[in-house]
Amino acid sequence: KKYWRYIKTGPNTYKITLTKLGKQIALRAEMRNFKLKSRPTWDGKWHMVLFDIPKKYSATRDTIRRKLYEIGMHSIQESVFVYPYPCEEEVMMWIELFGMEKYIETAEATLNSRLNAELKKIFKL
Repeated sequence: KKYWRYIKTGPNTYKITLTKLGKQIALRAEMRNFKLKSRPTWDGKWHMVLFDIPKKYSATRDTIRRKLYEIGMHSIQESVFVYPYPCEEEVMMWIELFGMEKYIETAEATLNSRLNAELKKIFKL
């Protein structure tokens, strides 16, 4: 299926390398098990992922929304997700698989006391 290629390096030896397609398949497989990590201490900031993905990409938008839940984020609005620890790099790496990075922003924020208290309970902080 053209996921890897063989290169003969000696009389009885070969080097096997992943093709671009093979790397994408391997990364997607690895991302299925991906979860965000917690830290021993919380810095008091909420790390946010905000998106405005056009309707023509609704299936991808729904997949991204579902995956953000699966990796441990919590939705405070339909397209606003929060996590108590830094996660921007990991989330954006994952979002790039979908080619949707131009529709997604990340931010750090402090939230009002009601929402802050609710999220602290959810994340057990």
